[in-house]
Amino acid sequence: MADASSKRRVGRPPAKQDEQARERLLQTALVLFAENGIAGVADSAIAKQAGMTPAMIRYYFQSRDAMLDAVFEEHLLPFIQNLWTMDETTWARSLDVLLHISEGVIDGAVERPWLPRLWVREVLNESGLLRSRLMQHLPVKSLRRLRGLAIAEQEQGMIAPQIQPGLLFVSVMGLTMLPLAIDMWRNLPGTEKIGNRELAQHAAALLRHGLYGACAPQHKGAKK
Repeated sequence: MADASSKRRVGRPPAKQDEQARERLLQTALVLFAENGIAGVADSAIAKQAGMTPAMIRYYFQSRDAMLDAVFEEHLLPFIQNLWTMDETTWARSLDVLLHISEGVIDGAVERPWLPRLWVREVLNESGLLRSRLMQHLPVKSLRRLRGLAIAEQEQGMIAPQIQPGLLFVSVMGLTMLPLAIDMWRNLPGTEKIGNRELAQHAAALLRHGLYGACAPQHKGAKK
């Protein structure tokens, strides 16, 4: 009887090696896409940087769209889902939800150094090639829940009336993802010692005081 290895198609790497090579291509693509934009990176450049041949890209990904699907589903989608993975105690207050998202963005960027620039290039940009994929996976239920929570808090006089509940997620992403992607501010006076921890604290302070504003004295539950 033929063993398992003899049944494997000739020339095909072992399963573990197969998986490692495929992931190496994806990681290489992510870095190059973040630096140059997806449209500016040829498959041959990805293969060369990964120490492989263009034929290997065709082997693992039958098309460019298939590679982009893998980039999004295996590396961006888990990041997005993690932002909204929180327990019910966090959902008790809109500020706590926003702080969870803020910390998730910064932690996600630490784990994925390519993330902020790729996000700006390919998700925020109207012509970005990952934008439509994100739109198909928007956490609509969670976004609506956050908006409803903020509206309820406004009606109770707990957060400032000038706050637009529908823009809260956009605002927290702007406070975190954009500074991580556009680091020109690091050349400004007084920013030399600002790292990710300080950026997180800065975003948290702006969120806290921006949400409560003149309502802060009435909101006894506000964390300091």
